[in-house]
Parts: sequence; C-alpha cells; structure tokens
Amino acid sequence: MGMQAILVVMLFAQSITAESTSSDHERMVVRFGNPTKALIQEFLSSDYDVAAYSPGLFLDIVVTKPEYDALRRRGFDVRITQTEKQLKSHLKKKDRDSLEGYRDYEQMLTELREIEAEHPDICKLYDIGDTWGKTYAKKGNTAYTEFNHEIWAMKVSDNAAKEEDEPGIYYMGVHHAREPISMEMTLTVLHHIVDNYGKDDTIRDRVNDTQIWFIPLLNPNGHKVVTSESDVWWRKNIRDNNNNKAFDVVEEQFGGGPDGVDLNRNYGFGWGPAGSSDDPADVTYHGPEPWSEPEIQAVKNLLDSHRFLAGITYHTYGELVLYPYGNDYDAAGPDREALEELAVNMAKATPGTVFEQGYYDPGPGWGLYPTAGDLNDYSYGRHGTFSYTIEMADEFIPAADRVDKICKDNLEAAMIMLNRPRTSTLTGWVTDEESGEPVEAEIMVQGIDDAMKGMDDRFADAADFRYPYKSDKKFGRYYRMLKNGTYSLIFRAPGYETLIRKNIRIDSEGQTVLNIKMSRSAGTENLTDCEAILSGMVGGSVFIPLSGNDVDTWTIVYNGRTVNVPGSKTMHRIQGLNQDADQATIIANGIDAQGNPYSDPETCTIAVTEAKCPVNQVNPESLPQVRIGGKVTIPLKGYNADTWEITYNNKMSVLPGKEKSFELSGLAGGASEVKVSAKGFDAEGEVCSDEMSFSLNFESPTYTNPTMSPSSSPNPGDIVTLQIQTANAVSVSISDGLSISDAAMNPANSPLEPDFNNNWTFYDNTWTYSYTAFLPGKLTATITGADGKTVTYSWNMDVRTHIRTVSGKVSDADTGLPLYAEIAYGPAKIWTDPLTGYYQAKAPDKDYDFTVKSWISGYQSQSRTVTADQTAADFALKADVSCHAPGYTVNALFYEPFDACAMPPGWTVKDNAGGGFVWTAGDTKGLLSEAGCYAISDSVVAGEADIDTELISPVVNCSDLQKVSLSFKYDFYTYTGSDAADVDISNDRGLTWANVWRQSGSTEEERDLQTAEIDISAQAAGKSEVMVRFRHYDCFYEWWLMIDEVKVYDPDAPDCNIPKEGGLVVGNISDAQTFINRAVVKDEQGNRNISQATPDDPNLADGFYYLYAPAGSLTLTASADGYISKSENLTVPNAGIVRKDFNLTAEPLDEMLDSSVLTWTTSGDIGWFGQREITNDGTDAAQSGGITDSQSSELSAKVYGPGKLGFFWKVSSEQDWDFLSFYIGDLPDPVVQISGESDWYQETVEIPEGEQVLRWVYAKDS
Repeated sequence: MGMQAILVVMLFAQSITAESTSSDHERMVVRFGNPTKALIQEFLSSDYDVAAYSPGLFLDIVVTKPEYDALRRRGFDVRITQTEKQLKSHLKKKDRDSLEGYRDYEQMLTELREIEAEHPDICKLYDIGDTWGKTYAKKGNTAYTEFNHEIWAMKVSDNAAKEEDEPGIYYMGVHHAREPISMEMTLTVLHHIVDNYGKDDTIRDRVNDTQIWFIPLLNPNGHKVVTSESDVWWRKNIRDNNNNKAFDVVEEQFGGGPDGVDLNRNYGFGWGPAGSSDDPADVTYHGPEPWSEPEIQAVKNLLDSHRFLAGITYHTYGELVLYPYGNDYDAAGPDREALEELAVNMAKATPGTVFEQGYYDPGPGWGLYPTAGDLNDYSYGRHGTFSYTIEMADEFIPAADRVDKICKDNLEAAMIMLNRPRTSTLTGWVTDEESGEPVEAEIMVQGIDDAMKGMDDRFADAADFRYPYKSDKKFGRYYRMLKNGTYSLIFRAPGYETLIRKNIRIDSEGQTVLNIKMSRSAGTENLTDCEAILSGMVGGSVFIPLSGNDVDTWTIVYNGRTVNVPGSKTMHRIQGLNQDADQATIIANGIDAQGNPYSDPETCTIAVTEAKCPVNQVNPESLPQVRIGGKVTIPLKGYNADTWEITYNNKMSVLPGKEKSFELSGLAGGASEVKVSAKGFDAEGEVCSDEMSFSLNFESPTYTNPTMSPSSSPNPGDIVTLQIQTANAVSVSISDGLSISDAAMNPANSPLEPDFNNNWTFYDNTWTYSYTAFLPGKLTATITGADGKTVTYSWNMDVRTHIRTVSGKVSDADTGLPLYAEIAYGPAKIWTDPLTGYYQAKAPDKDYDFTVKSWISGYQSQSRTVTADQTAADFALKADVSCHAPGYTVNALFYEPFDACAMPPGWTVKDNAGGGFVWTAGDTKGLLSEAGCYAISDSVVAGEADIDTELISPVVNCSDLQKVSLSFKYDFYTYTGSDAADVDISNDRGLTWANVWRQSGSTEEERDLQTAEIDISAQAAGKSEVMVRFRHYDCFYEWWLMIDEVKVYDPDAPDCNIPKEGGLVVGNISDAQTFINRAVVKDEQGNRNISQATPDDPNLADGFYYLYAPAGSLTLTASADGYISKSENLTVPNAGIVRKDFNLTAEPLDEMLDSSVLTWTTSGDIGWFGQREITNDGTDAAQSGGITDSQSSELSAKVYGPGKLGFFWKVSSEQDWDFLSFYIGDLPDPVVQISGESDWYQETVEIPEGEQVLRWVYAKDS
C-alpha cells in the first residue's frame, strides 16, 4: 500500500558557469527531479519549451540563462543537463570538423541513392513531396536557396514498383528538427534490412511479404537549421508565418521564433490545443489549420494510399515507447490492449538507462503529456494503423560517438514491429459468393469494436473512436492484429447479408486466415425494436438501437429534424427531447429483392418525462461543411436557457438565452471540438445545464497505387543478384528467414513527382538486389504498392554447399567452469547450454569468424576463425580485469569499490573551502553509463559555491613490496576547465604528501569512466604507513570529480584471485504460471544474484539466475515480492555446475488478511500481494502492487449483508493526489479514503443488505 520508490536515473550534461562564458540568450535544458503535481501543472501548462517528461522521475524544460537563474532564485532544485555548446559538439565525432555521426540532407540523399543502386531488386526511392523551402525557392526567393529540399521515401519490398496484396510498415524520422538521431535510426533500420536480406531468413521473408517504407528526414529544412548550427534548439519547419519572405532565426527566441510549424501537431485527427499553441512563435505552434504543411500533406498522401498495419516514428528523448491515443488524458482506442502489448514487447527489447528496469518504458501517448494533431493519432484513428512514437536516448542530440550504439539498441524493437503482422493476426479475403470479386466490408471484433458501435462520424475525435477496419476494394484483403484469444466477428457490407463468425482462435503461432464469402441480401429490412428504447428527460436524449438487414443508410426523423447516418451504425442518439414530441420515425434505406430503391420505416413512441432545467436542442448534424479559417453559424435551439456558453479552441463566448444563433469564426480546422451549453435554473433555483459537444467537419486529399517477379541460385559466399520486373510498385523487399530480413531492392528508375493534385503516377520498373549467400532456405519477395497492399512470391533457394555442424564447449579458462554464452558467426547467432557450456552451430563449408561473449559478466570476449574443415571448436574465456567473474576477487593490498553507496569506514573527508561541499559516496543515478556506487565531489550540487575538498584513504601497509601501483576509475567532468584534480601519496600517515597525478581542463568528450594506473613505487614501496589522497579544488560552478575502485597493488601479481573451492549454481525462478525476473537467490554466506530475462535466447526461459557458491552442501533461498520464500538443499561440485530451479508460491491473500472465510480477488494494473514486512499485527498484511502514475491496484471480496466490517489500513502516497479508497459495490464514490502519510488505522463500516462486493483500490493520478 506504500508509494513505490522509483530510482531516478539522470544523465547530466554540460553546465553554464558564469555570464562571461554564455550569452543570456543561450539556451539549456534543466531538469526537475521527482517533480510535484503543482510544478508539473505550472510548467506543462505554461509557455515553457518542455523537452521531456517522465512522471515520477523528471521534468526537463528548455530555458535561457536568466530563466535558469530565476528558477534557482525561486528555490527550485534544478540541474543543467544539456547546453548549446554540448549540442553543437555532439553533432560531430571527436577530433573531426565534418558532420560525421549525423548526416546532413545531401549525405542522406546520396546514401539513399547508393542503397537504391546497390539493391535495385528490392529498393525504390521516391520523392513524395516538396518542403516549404523548395516551394519558396521555386518561386524565385533566393533566401531559401539552401533549403531547396524534397521529402524522400524509400520503399523496400521484393516488388517495390508495384502495389501488392501485402501489409505495409513504416519508419519515420525527424518530425522535429532538433532530434537528428531519429534520421540516423531510420537509416539504421533501412541498412539492417537491405544488408541482411541475403543473410537472414526472417528479413528475407518480411521483404517478400511486406511493403516497408522509410522516410528518414521528414523535416529537412528544420534539420538544416540544426545541423548548420544556425539554431540547435530549432524544432519546427520553416514556414514563413510572418510573410516577410525570409526565414527568421531570432537569438532571443532560439528554438522558437516567428517562423515554422511543429509538424507533429499538424495532423488532422484531433488537431487542437492540447500540447500545442496558436502562437506562431511558440515551439509547438500547430499551424493555421490542420494539414497546412506540405511535409505533413506528403505523409498523409502516403498513409491514405497504402495499407499500413503498423509503424514507428522516432523522436528524442526519454526512452519511451508511446502508443495512441495522445490527445487527452485517459484517451484509449478500442485496440488499447493489443497496442499496449506490442509497446511492452518493443520496450523490453530496448536497453535503456533512464528507468530502473533497464529498458524503455511503454505507455499511452498522453502519458508523456497530451498532444493533439500528431502522427500516431491520425494513423491509428483514421486507418487503424498500430503507430508508435519511440522517444530515443536521454538527450536531444546524443554525442555522435554514441549514435551507433543507441541505434543498434533500438533495432530489435524495429524488427519486432516488422514481424508483428505475421503473428496473432487475423487476415483473409472478403469476396462476393457468386462472382468471387472483392467486397469492401467492415470487420468488427466483438469486445473491441463495441465501444464504437453507436457512434457516427461526428464523434470521430471521441477518446475511444477509431474508424472501422475494412477489407480493401482491390483485393478484398483485411487484417486485424489482436491479442491471443478467441473472438467473435461481424462482417458487414451494403447490399450483403451480415455474417457472424464465432470462436475464431488467435495465437502466436502465426496468422489466422478466415476467408469470407458474402451473399447478396434479399432486400432492406428494418428490425428496429421500439421496446428497447428507454425513456428520456425533456431536453435530454435517448439512444435508438438500429437493427436491420442490408441497410445502406438510416434516416431518423424526430421533432421536425431529420438525420441520416450510415447503415453500418447500430445505435443513434436522439438529443433535445421535447415533451410535445413523443414519436420518432426510423427509416431503413436500401434496395428491395429486385434491386430497386426501397425504404422500410418504423415509428416508435418515446416516453419523455418532465424536467425544469434548460433544454439544448442544437442540431450539429444540420451544420454545413466548413472551411479552415472560415466561419459557421450555429443555430441556438432550445428553451428555458438563461445563457448560452459556446466553447471552441479553449475560448468561451457567453450569450443571452434569447439569442437564436452564434457565428463561430476563425475556424482552426481538423476535428476541433465545439461545446454548446444551455445554462439555466431548476425549480429550486439551482444552476443546471444541458451541454452538447460535436466536431466540425473538414476536408482532405488522396493519391494512387502500384506489382512484381524474382530469380537466382548461388554458392555460399557468392554475390547473388536478384532482378525483378514490376508494374505499379513503390518498393520491393527480400527476406530469406536467416541472413536477409526485409532488405530493400533498388529500382532502375526514380518515381515521378506528385502532380498539383497530389496524385501519383507510377510505372513499370526493374528491381535488383545483391547479397552474399549463406545457407539454403526459402526466398520470399514482398512487393508493396503505394496504398500499402502487398503480395509475396516464394521459391526455394538451393545454395550449392554441404552443411556441417560445428560443436564445442565454452568454459572459464582458469576454472574450467562451463559458461552460458552467445556465439555469433556470419549472420547467425546461437547460445550455449547454460548447464554444460556446449553448443552446435550449422554453417556452410567455409571459414567463419566465431565471436563468443559470455552472458555471465566478468569475462573477456573471444574471436577465432573456424575453418571450413573444422567440426569442433572449444572456447576458453579469460576473466577480465574487473574480477567480477563468478568466484573471482581482486588481488590487491587495498581495494575499495564503494559498493555500499556510503563513505566506507577509515576514509577521511576534509573541507578546505569551508562551504560544506565535500566528497560524498552514493549511487550515480544515471550520471554515468555504468550504474553503481561511487565517491563524488559534486559541483552541480554546490552550485555557485567554491569547492576544495580532500578524500583520504586508510593506511595501507606496503612494506613487503618492491613495486607498488595505484589504480582507480574516474570521471572528471568540467565546463570551463578551471577546476583541478590531484592524487597525492603519503608514506608517513599524512604528515607530508607527494603529487603523483594531476588533471585539469577535461571536456565533456572525456566524461565517462576512465582508468588511471600510476606507479607509486618511489613513494610507497617498502613503506608501512601509505595513504592516498584525492583532492578536487579551484572549483566554482563546474560539474564533478568522481572516483571508484581504488586499488593499491603489486603490478607483477595477477589482477584477480582465481577461485579455488566452489562451483556454479544455475536455474530458473517461476511460479505456477510464468517465470519470475528480479527474484533474489542467495546462500548462507551472503552470495547472491538476481534472476533476469533472457530475451535473446529462444531456448532458455526468463527468470534465469547464476550464482557462484562454495563447494559442498549448502542451502539456497529464493525470494520475490508477493511470494513465499523457498529454500532448497543441494551439493555444489567443485569446479562444476549444478542446476537448481525454484517454483515459488504466492503468499495466500486470505492468510495475509486474516480472513479465510472470504474469497479474495486482485485486479488492476498490478495486483495486491501478501507480505510480512509492513504489518499491523507483526505477522502479515496485503500490499498494493507497485503501480505508477495513472494506474491502480484493486483488492476485492464478496460478502452478504447486512453487517459490520472492520479492517486496518495505512497508506504512504502523495497527499491529496494518490488515494487508497474503499468502495461497496459499483458506487462511483468511495465510502472512505485516505491519502498522504497515514499510519495503521482501524475503519468500521456498515454493509447493506444483500450481496455486496467490497473493493479496496489504491490509485495514482496522472
């Protein structure tokens, strides 16, 4: 029930020190750690440029130096994490002046053309639109000559010039200019696919059965602004908002300025104020209207013309995987569970440093903060595409030297996305039973799409709305990506009988194919059940259940109003009930059995009860379509209204109740919501209102479509060229399921540009692709057309070779212990058996380099060539100098790793400056790439205060040594270079000191942990009273000096002590249903390890642990939150390995709650569990799950009243934000709740008569 403690992982960057070194206009990112709700509300709702936000961890904003100083004067504990100087330096690799690490537009385009030329069989490059820069330049404006950029898209498929009956996937980069690594990531995925097309079977298959689109650089104009260092904070494009015919970079407004639009706020689905601005100078300006930007029009044309099942748009930063919706708090699409499942899988596959779990954090788009008008919401809301935002890295522009690793860390998630449509997916073709022609039908899944069934298009921006999934017109193909389970489906199409299919099983083994043949209906029939209509109140509304056969449209007539809705709708809401109008006519429109127009009416009586509050009869269906920037007149119909309130675009207008209409002008476009409230009074004089919300209806454009053919059969190692002739394809990709995965083929010709109507013209093309052959297998070509449809062609690739099996063992070179390790060779990767260290690898008869990396930490990797005639190869790995390998210890006279995160006994700290800022020890909390505990002199904490501090070791006896060395790890991170770091040696207990190491002027490029090794023989050899001193001085407003692993040792002695008597214990931790990660396994001597996931090895389950233990008999204990600890006796062989699995049992809730007569159920995001540490009776209690913001943990039981219930409870939470509440039944309000720091307290409540469900809910707000 306590508030969960979450480790705050931060990566701090360069600091601003003095006004003389930075302009007042120079910007920086500052971080609020563990921000309060009040702080979040202030800065998320203000004009600040929010860089990143992670609830419960940090809030980053972009500020100027004066703004930073003002925050400090207000008492905020903020740290500078990124500076302008840092961002500029990060754009380039060390010691280079050229833009290396981050490509510019010209380098990207050259590279795309080279990829297309090298892989013509599977790649085709398209110019999909112009930027504002090119638009202005074409008009002769020379101010935009350097911004003369097109938007380029690469299609990868085995028939990229043709639109095929295949699903589409997209990867996009650089919506926001200051996030250039997003382009690098998109290109990394592209390279991975094309480079492995001939090597990886899965990639080959995906290229052959999928149409994969890449837009690496959506915002080339803004990217130019950043990479040229005109303004490294720039976020938007370069739209000329002030019409001065020039792009304005204003120093005082770096990152903002009068020009530009935030491209990821300009999409038309949900376009509006959330997370965006109407001010052109703001960094989140969403444009004058939705779809106003040519860059976003290009994306819209692409999305509207292809069948995209899923996609990723890359951003920075925060290490998040976000899924739709994002336009409002708690917004959730009907496919939320499946969307979340894929987000979790991608997040867990992506290593990270921001969050304690060590990987990216999944969540809904609004979990970051609500944003309206973004790509995900449009792509999912309009097309049902599972579209995700991945916020990469931990800063806007990571150092160029980090780019490769960050991108490679994100590759697995990209491949999970690519492979998702091939598992847990329902697909098939819908055709006419007689003609066999494709039928465009709606496909509804019961239990998922039910939430939308009563909505018509005017609710298109409702929080749970998504346009229906349909089979496509050309092929009749449909797709539904679902969670595993059994489903019932409804297939509907005008002129056809509705079909229901039940008990359709979806699983992870592959796609479930369900083909549907639809029969023409006998004619339109109205089956509306009038008795199912509930009564309504005057001024209120009722829902009319719409039921019938072969209904094209419904017409509902009530009180003089006529409304038409699509025949697929199953519910219609009649609003503004009038006591004098008690009948509604529901007309089913369609055709009769002979195909003639036919209408079948049904008149229903509506029971209307009297009310005295005002009645709002505004009819939004009667409003005409509107133009962006235009105006519309809203008729104000109703009675008893004292005033009318019209809210639009966060602005409210108040009119007298007698007004009959209101002119709404300055329309912002998209699906902007209008709320009309009739305000009045009831008979008792209390204020009451009748509100109605609806969305304005706007317009949008589209464009056209494209086919394929394969070849080839090689020797291993041969360069194989595939050539495919296509018509109307935009990309072709190749996969072989092993070494090639969705590699892009190269087209011989480039596509034509869209015409002035944004219609594409496609033509026949020849595609080629070259790859290096590996193993025999199936080669699959995937041809993708412009509208996302795909088709595949498969054949067997008979590589002319003998396949051999290489066997061997991986072990510890000194102890002989078998090791669990990864072995990579060619394009393949396998794992050893964790119990024996043995492996078997299949390979052609060729020489291959085998690279072996131990999964168990503390070992050096090893690479060796295994020749074509070898069938056996053992690998003996040496422990590395860290001595962290199992059983190894550091061989030294003195060694201090600061592992306790506290200043160790015997060390002395001095404060020479007298300001109280001295050496401390603790967790780095993300200051470095290596997590752990260190000693630190932290100028960030000191701020504008001098630091001169010493850290002195205990006495070390070196009298027996003729040679003595000192080593330590350090991170000396400075901004101005004025501070200094010394290491001194004393051999007389600190009376005198000799300097042996001095450093000053380090830059951020040298910031991570380095190792210093110093010969101190002259000072320490033969001496018995040696001490080491670390001094940090001349420090004012800098960063830090950090040290770790201080070691005094004999340089001629081995680095590590090799274990003599002991062995390894390995195994898995599980419960009755799943494997448990983060469980602790330990022996009686305190040796311990934590079970971990093994996502890369398909043959080893999660919950895996390894532990070095003394040889002989011992007792191991496994424990995990919510489980009963379990101990097992075993015998550990010396220099051997033994397996011991643990199956843990959950703590029984009835025992923990001292109530065995009740059946307890736990639910919510994370369930309650039993535990014995925080109790009222000293024995046991139940505790809520470790939830985060916007989550809940629920405990419930069923009782029969009447009676009294007593219970003790306590909570530790954010006061007045997070609550532990007790409910009876489904009542919306709790009977009692507590918040803040509330110790054990007994509650007694009355239970009403009858069956009652008792619910205890711990919930955290958003």
